[in-house]
Amino acid sequence: ADYHYHPAMLDNAANIAIRSIGEHLYLPFYYQSIRVHAPIPAAIYSYVRRREQTEGSETATFDIDIVNAAGEVLVEIEGYTIKQVRTQWTAASYYEKDWVVQEAPSPAQAKAKADEAVVVFTGAGELAERLREQLAAVYGEVIEVAFGTETGQVKNRVDYQRLWPQWQAKKVRKIVHLMSVTDKTIQSVKELEEAEQRGFYSLYYLLDSLFAHPHSDELDIILVGDCANRVTGDEAALRP
Repeated sequence: ADYHYHPAMLDNAANIAIRSIGEHLYLPFYYQSIRVHAPIPAAIYSYVRRREQTEGSETATFDIDIVNAAGEVLVEIEGYTIKQVRTQWTAASYYEKDWVVQEAPSPAQAKAKADEAVVVFTGAGELAERLREQLAAVYGEVIEVAFGTETGQVKNRVDYQRLWPQWQAKKVRKIVHLMSVTDKTIQSVKELEEAEQRGFYSLYYLLDSLFAHPHSDELDIILVGDCANRVTGDEAALRP
């Protein structure tokens, strides 16, 4: 009922098949059938059997049993097919995160943005409030968007679609997403679901609405999170 079959874990369990097939790039293509018998525990094993196929085929098909440490079958996968992908990889195909210290804007730089508006998807707590105050000191107008169900707040896909017509008359070139920044510690499933809504789905709905209402000017979307990744090694907890 609550993520017994975590997508990434199941994906890795099935895609041992891809890592065993050779040097070419293969991607998942088709599942013939999946039968689920029991929840997945913390440790699992994949028993992968490749079906015979004609020589030179660009696909490979497998039958996979996912079992626990006692050898009991938890999942039976039949006809899992992967397909060879022919693509040209370049240096631009890969990205990495890096941590860059950046100085606060000078008064002259701040003045140059006085005629711009910045949209802030607000967070909660001291850090989020300090960031919001800094933005208010730099930009001519701060348009705040809060999470919730009250009038003017956003929570679902339709709410985000309504935002863009309101911003068209503004000179919006930057959106700062602070919704995942809170002082709360998650203690329950309900609080976990709210954190997902604030941190993941809010960004998803924002990008989805941007495709429906293309922006004519260059637009920066800055996603701000606290302790999303390990940086110094001194983080007490991570909130990916």
